[in-house]
Amino acid sequence: MNNDVISNVISKYNISHEGTNCKEGRMNVTDYPLINSIINDIPDIFKVSKKSCISSYHGKHIMESYYKTYVSNGQFIAAMMYYEPEFELAGPNVVFKMTFK
Repeated sequence: MNNDVISNVISKYNISHEGTNCKEGRMNVTDYPLINSIINDIPDIFKVSKKSCISSYHGKHIMESYYKTYVSNGQFIAAMMYYEPEFELAGPNVVFKMTFK
């Protein structure tokens, strides 16, 4: 995955480790290898849904279990936004119109 694409997503949605539009400003969420891994694995774990939703906070915990390492809310959001899913902002979290496979 192109790191410039990820950087553009992070900038567009003002993503920090805590999530979107956090008061302390954008922190370094540019762990590109981890974000790239999440981007690559999303199609195997999640699918688009018209009826079900998943919050970024819940999704980050799913990915932490999957990778056995810490994943920030912002890293998960950056990876999900790569796919341009339908979503709603919910404070620092994002609710994606997706579900588990």
